[in-house]
Amino acid sequence: MPNNSQSDTGAPGESRANLGVYGAPNRGAGSAGAACVYVRTAGVWIQQAYLKPASVGTTQAGDGFGISVAISGDTVGVGAAGEESASLGVNSTPNESASGAGAAYVFERTAGVWSQQAYLKPGNAGTTQAGDQFGRSVAASGEIAVVGAYQEDSASLAVNGAVNEDADGAGAAYVYVRTGGVWSRQAYLKPANAWTTQAGDQFGGAVAVAGESVVVGAYREDSASLGVNSVPNESAGDAGAAYVFVRTAGVWRQQAYLKPASFGTIHADDRFGVAVAVSGDTVVVGAIFEDSATLGVNTTPNERSRDSGAAYVFVRAAGVWSQQAYLKSASIGTSNGSEHFGYSVAASGETVVVGADNESSATLGVNSTPNESAEFAGAAYVWRRSGPFITEVIDAGSLRPEIAASAWVSIKGTDLASTTRIWAGVDFVQDRLPAVLDGISVPIDGKRAANLDGTIAGKAGLFPSARNANQPLPARGGRALVYGTGWGLTNPATPEGTVFSGAYPLASAVSIKIGGVPVAVEFAGVVTPGLYQFNIVSPDLPPSDYPIEGTIGGFSTQGGGFITLGPPAD
Repeated sequence: MPNNSQSDTGAPGESRANLGVYGAPNRGAGSAGAACVYVRTAGVWIQQAYLKPASVGTTQAGDGFGISVAISGDTVGVGAAGEESASLGVNSTPNESASGAGAAYVFERTAGVWSQQAYLKPGNAGTTQAGDQFGRSVAASGEIAVVGAYQEDSASLAVNGAVNEDADGAGAAYVYVRTGGVWSRQAYLKPANAWTTQAGDQFGGAVAVAGESVVVGAYREDSASLGVNSVPNESAGDAGAAYVFVRTAGVWRQQAYLKPASFGTIHADDRFGVAVAVSGDTVVVGAIFEDSATLGVNTTPNERSRDSGAAYVFVRAAGVWSQQAYLKSASIGTSNGSEHFGYSVAASGETVVVGADNESSATLGVNSTPNESAEFAGAAYVWRRSGPFITEVIDAGSLRPEIAASAWVSIKGTDLASTTRIWAGVDFVQDRLPAVLDGISVPIDGKRAANLDGTIAGKAGLFPSARNANQPLPARGGRALVYGTGWGLTNPATPEGTVFSGAYPLASAVSIKIGGVPVAVEFAGVVTPGLYQFNIVSPDLPPSDYPIEGTIGGFSTQGGGFITLGPPAD
């Protein structure tokens, strides 16, 4: 609908006992809950639907329908964490046999009319669902819905593990997909690893989904580890964590285990993961009890303002996640203590919104000057990402994410330079390869790209299409030059990061095969910064196209390289 927007609002304490969409409200069921859909037309917002479950057991009382909501296009998801049915699967018949089991509901709009499409429950459970609070969090994106059950009790690990009751309050998340209008469960998500126990981690307390990426918060996880994909421990109670799962060819796997890159003296009880959001390759994580008094972006955290809160931005490039920003409120009244900045987060493109439910300013409107005159009034902050942003770093030859040192790389992103131009003489200082263009540099493994040493860090590249012998290469003794990148150290060493000429032989032995047959390598080394040359002698094979591969120090080149052998040389 052109010029229309929409929102979905939950009311988990609403007390009406009516059923279905557009039912007449009453007061027959305490804390049954409800959800309302609003749409904007020509700048005016109106309520389009009042949502209730299509059916329940003997009562809705206490179901908390609307405790969580999500919307994607014409689809709305609603959580009811207090629902009490012990039934399993999709569109089962509800009962009242499992107190606090929870449920989630999917509604769909067709031609402006809303109707319930699915009633979601876990596909399986341990001995009981009671108390799991399935539906405490919900998320939706296209044909995918995600439901969190942060009090689920299984100690299983990874995706689609066996369910048990061995870890109280460990938590879980469930992925459902819609195919041809029919919903089914596709994945049961748990952390890929844990230390001594998951008990009490409350994995699934927050969920988010965008495309084929799902983020799950576990805000009472206990590890003191830092950064991305660290090894978890049990050394910081309720520090919190977040997990990223991705789907490839219908199969879900954990891609990242997220923790803050740094903290003050301790991050116990920070509750990192209490809120999560994802948009494309950006994830935002809230930590409401983080204790730093610092302000603004990427400051050095301390422990001087109890429960002030923080939010963290992570970005993914070529499948690898890293922390990009540590967010704190830019301005405060007299203190940011107990503001709970990070209580809620949202992300869309280059924009991030962070809520602080306990902020205490009495000011009104946008960009007012904060004070401390209205305790727990609350506030929200909007952040816009600008300036250099790297989306991908890949090997320039193989176009793969594996990057070896001394390889040429392609860097993709936005605002990487103030102008569009090529390197100029002014960029080369004392014959050193430029590592900065208009103030922008790209660190790889902690070093600026042009200054990496020769350690092999990934797959080497081999490019047989670049050769200066006859075309095609004559068989049985024909000679050719083959080129590559990322083959490692030379002896003597090349001048690091500088422009040089001449041949620098490789320090380690190289083997090259054509069609599986080893060939003689008469020279292997660097001939210009980043470019390796191999002088080879062709094998005795019939004229044809053959795969070519090289190996050095246990690392092999990427697949897909071919070389053409012709008739023998005259």
